[in-house]
Amino acid sequence: MPPIPEGLGREELLALLRPPYPNGLFPLAVGWKIMIASVSAFAVAVFLYRNGSVARRRRKAFALLDALEERFRKDSDVSALASGISVLMKRAASVRFGRESAAALSGEAWTAFLKTKGAELSERDEELLRLQAYAPACRDEAAKADAERLIQTARKWMRHVL
Repeated sequence: MPPIPEGLGREELLALLRPPYPNGLFPLAVGWKIMIASVSAFAVAVFLYRNGSVARRRRKAFALLDALEERFRKDSDVSALASGISVLMKRAASVRFGRESAAALSGEAWTAFLKTKGAELSERDEELLRLQAYAPACRDEAAKADAERLIQTARKWMRHVL
């Protein structure tokens, strides 16, 4: 505490007394602090819930794609792979673009939809999704490279969409 000068009158002594801070917005009262903390906690909870569900859905989709790829490596069935990828891409499209826009599509309409939504499908990829997905088991060595490219195309598209 600073020393009090001698010989000052009451008014001069009162002039020396100042509040440690000017009255204004800060410091906030306890009620304001509680309200700000509550609103901040609510905003963080909403953010984590929304981003957590998106991330969970994305992880699940890529885990399914990895499982399809693993099954393809074991049994080399291009038809099963094409069918699985088509179903997985349709599920991703239904989630992202709405069930009404993607669920009823098949064949050329389905591959055209995928192309309009950013899938970089080659002609062979389109053929695999349109025809091979409904064909009997196919373990053709020539189709393996096409199947590998289809996996990469689906992974890239899902990364873009989800």
